[in-house]
Amino acid sequence: MLAGLVADGAPALVASLGRTDHGVVPLLLAAVPGDGSLDALIGWRAAPDHDAVAVAVPARAVDRPGDDDVAIAHVVDRRGRSATVRSAAPGACRHVPTSAVGGRIDDLCRRSLDLPTPAATGPTTCYWAGTLLVALATTRVRCWADVARTANRHLGVTVSVDDPTDLAAALRRLGAGLDWSRIRRAVRDGAHAAPGLDPSAAAWMDDGMFARWSLGALRHAAPLHRVLLDLPPPTASALTAALSACGTVPRR
Repeated sequence: MLAGLVADGAPALVASLGRTDHGVVPLLLAAVPGDGSLDALIGWRAAPDHDAVAVAVPARAVDRPGDDDVAIAHVVDRRGRSATVRSAAPGACRHVPTSAVGGRIDDLCRRSLDLPTPAATGPTTCYWAGTLLVALATTRVRCWADVARTANRHLGVTVSVDDPTDLAAALRRLGAGLDWSRIRRAVRDGAHAAPGLDPSAAAWMDDGMFARWSLGALRHAAPLHRVLLDLPPPTASALTAALSACGTVPRR
């Protein structure tokens, strides 16, 4: 039903579901506040007596001729079970693999039910590299020494102004020494700022969701290719090499 409504032109919708004498029905149905961004759902909790949460959003079906407009609805219940349907029109829904959605919608549904999300994987090296890129995006950089000084100031590390390989080592040390739980707690407590996520958002999220959303916010705030375009070519090459050496995959 939700996917059909959105496919018919309704905005992104959120619903919490419960069992009644008439079966499972929406006990709350509302448009996602503001401009429909899913970020508006951060911090929301379903009522304790509601059994499931669903979110429906507009989408594009790249596997359909003409890239038809469709809608996706994803639902998670309090036991952690999930399902996803796709609709191109009201009444025309079909199930799709949950892995086709996952990510942001699944995270929101699970946290609104106070359920854990999939755990974060890998070290936090990419987070610190993204934090550096955000700082470089607002800094006048004329040479490698400016990159090193920016890293020292914003990451609290000691990077040589003469040796770009020192940055890779510093990022690896940060990634190995500070896990996602410590970073999230620092943001929650106001001891560290993460772009796009305030302390209340960090408190509502768990470590896995925080990892995915903070990395997404960093990439949006300072895409690597945009930062590199603003650097002198030798400095851009040195920064790319340093990020590659520490296992950070350039996002272009």
